[in-house]
This record gives sequence, C-alpha cells and structure tokens, in this order.
Amino acid sequence: MSSARKFPDEPHDLPGRKIPSQSIDWVLANKTFGIARSAFLAIVFFLLSSQSFAANEPPKFILPLDCEIGTHCFVQNYVDQAFGPAVEDHACGRLSYDGHKGTDIRVADLVVMNKGVSVLAAADGRIKATRDGMPDRDFRDAGPEEVRDRECGNGVIIDHGGGWQSKYCHMRRGSILTPNGHFVVAGQKLGLIGLSGKTSFPHLHFEVTRDGKYVDPFTGLHQRKTVSCNVSQGIGTLWKPSVLAALNYKTSGVISSGFATRKPDIKKIERGEFKKLKASVEVPVLLFWIQIYGMQTGDKSETIVNLPDGSVLAGNRKIHEGTHKAQWYTFIGKRRPKSGTWPVGTYKGRYRLTRKAADGVWREIFRVERKIELESSVK
Repeated sequence: MSSARKFPDEPHDLPGRKIPSQSIDWVLANKTFGIARSAFLAIVFFLLSSQSFAANEPPKFILPLDCEIGTHCFVQNYVDQAFGPAVEDHACGRLSYDGHKGTDIRVADLVVMNKGVSVLAAADGRIKATRDGMPDRDFRDAGPEEVRDRECGNGVIIDHGGGWQSKYCHMRRGSILTPNGHFVVAGQKLGLIGLSGKTSFPHLHFEVTRDGKYVDPFTGLHQRKTVSCNVSQGIGTLWKPSVLAALNYKTSGVISSGFATRKPDIKKIERGEFKKLKASVEVPVLLFWIQIYGMQTGDKSETIVNLPDGSVLAGNRKIHEGTHKAQWYTFIGKRRPKSGTWPVGTYKGRYRLTRKAADGVWREIFRVERKIELESSVK
C-alpha cells in the first residue's frame, strides 16, 4: 500500500510533488502493461491533449463513474462554496457540509457496490499517485483514528497538465488497475467504487484542484457569486455538456425505499438487507421505510401504508423542525393483527415531500410508491 506521503489526502500537499523514481522504474519494467503499451498510451495522450495543455486550458470532464445518474447513482454532496461555518453549494442550496471540497456521487447501498461500479478517468492524464489496501467498512465502526491522514481511502490522483489534477477517493480495496506514471484516457477504468477511508456510505469523492487550490467542477474558475445561482447557465463548468445535463441539480431525492418485517435501522438499509423482500401473512410486523437526501428545515412529510382493500393501515404527517440533513430516513407500520394473520394481497407504501417556496406556495418535491405482496406462505 502506498504511504500517505505518496498519496496526499489534502490538496495543499499536491503542488510540486514528484512520483518517486522507483515508481517510474516499476511502471517501465512492469510485465503486465509492458513498455510498448506505456509508450503507446503516452503517444495517444500526447496527441489527444497536447493542444489543450499548450493553451493551458482547463480539462473537460466526463462522468467519473460508469452508472446512470438518477437511476443507479446520484450526487449527494457538492463542493461547499461558502466562507466560514455557513454551507452553500454552487446552486445556493444546502447539498454539502462545512468545508467539503469535492463532489460525492453515491450508489444506494452495499449490494450495488458489491456488484461492481467502475470508477473512470474523467479526462486524459498521467497517474500521479495511488493508494490501495485500506478495508471497505463504515469508518464509524473502527473509529476516526483508523483513517487519520488517510481520509481519502483507496484512491487515484491524475495529473491533467497545466496545474490541473483530479482525485478519486473511497475506492474498493484491491480494485485499482493503474500504476503510478501510466497515461490514461478519458473513460478508462481506474478501479471500483468502494467504502474505504472516512466514509459511512458507498460513493466516489471526486475532487478537482488547480495549482493545489480546490475548484468546483460545476463552476470552474468562476466564483459562484459571479455566475448567480442559475445552475442551467453552466458558466465556467468543467463538465462536458452531456454530463452537465445528466447531473441535473435536485435539492432532494430518494436514496432507497421499501418494506421490512423488522426495524429497518440505517446500517441495515445501507447493507441492502431489505431488497427483494418476500413476506407471508404471518410476519409479526410490517413496516414501510424510505431513505432520502436533502431534507430541509420546514419540509412536510406524508407517509402512508395501505392495506390490499385500499384502507389505511398506518399514516403520518409531520413537519421537519430539525436542521438540514444530508441523509434522513423514516419508517411507519404496525404489528400483525391480534386476530391472527395479515390479509393476503398487495400492500402499498407511499411517501410525499413538499416544501414552501419563496413565493409562499407549497410545492411537491417528489413522491414515491412501493408495493409488497403478502402471500399465504413464502417458499
């Protein structure tokens, strides 16, 4: 495993660092990739990017994950552009936390992670540093001391030239494919999304710097205040147009939802324990749960579970009086009737989130519906 000195976890360590000579020698002598392939990739990289580097233009990034935004993955946290303890993303929203310097693109749970979601080079460049060997686990289980100075976890740093670098954090142990010194092209697989370093959910932390200074890829070198909060403008963005369109900003959304036959605490949800749940009419408890991102102070939640005949089994309406929550979950349901069993049929769980807009009108942010069949017996 590369040391923390080889793989800086803070951008102020990045400028001027050189890859140790032994790493360069290893790349040139590596039998798997070989000198011929290294030379070929170097030529391709030069032809594709020399014009941009000569002009010192910023890179244009593709999505650094092989997934469909909004379906299989989504952005949970953006770069914090506010000064001091305040929190504000590029759209003047709250999808960030104090001092956050990257873009967090997550998958729903460990089931999705374990299937393998590829991390991709966002632009052409040379591998400057890598780290591997850190375990994939919720850092809260081991304690922050276990990841001190290694918060990024397993990861890769790519030098794009002109002072531009991109960093890929929290990758899966043993998945990193690209040794130091090798040239990569946009879309080339670097490894897999994981749960290493200081994180409690599977995601890729994608970070961009220029000359060691953080840059928000949504606004580039433009200060967010100079381009307003109109996210559709795309002024200064480092994303390619098709990627920016896919990364459509949403203030809140659903991470996952479903039914459970026991209390669905957040760790069980993150492990995907309630996916493809099958249940019989004899289960002692029936609960509908939902996990969302971007819960804001004053939001109204409506959660309802309907019996097969359409009548209400359980319902709850409440206003969120707490602070903004990057992640939030709730569940509702009841115990099995004392008469014996649940009615056979389709049960529906529904959730609706509304928010008061600046004009004073309450508007729906999203709604979701899930179903489960309770059978007389489950094989």
